[in-house]
Amino acid sequence: EVQRLAKELDEAQSRNRRLDDLLQNTRGTVEQMQTMKSQMPSQSPDTEAMQSIKEDLERERAELRRHQQDLDGQRERWQDERETLQRQLDEAMVAREDAAKTATAA
Repeated sequence: EVQRLAKELDEAQSRNRRLDDLLQNTRGTVEQMQTMKSQMPSQSPDTEAMQSIKEDLERERAELRRHQQDLDGQRERWQDERETLQRQLDEAMVAREDAAKTATAA
């Protein structure tokens, strides 16, 4: 009976040592993971990539807005120039008609 109990005690102590080793390994792994997590940037790589894409799109959008404003300004200048040329053409036509009337009357 004593031998059986001694054997069970040895087996229990052996299991206890294995469990202690496993517990220590698990604690070490958890500590490593916590250390890695604290050293990692606050954003994940996917979030950083999305942020970078978003910033690129915002810059492109701003550039397109500036380009659109430039085009709008150019269109206004062309419309003003067209109106000026149309007025000059109308005045020239009136002057030509007046000159033709004067020439026929004389």
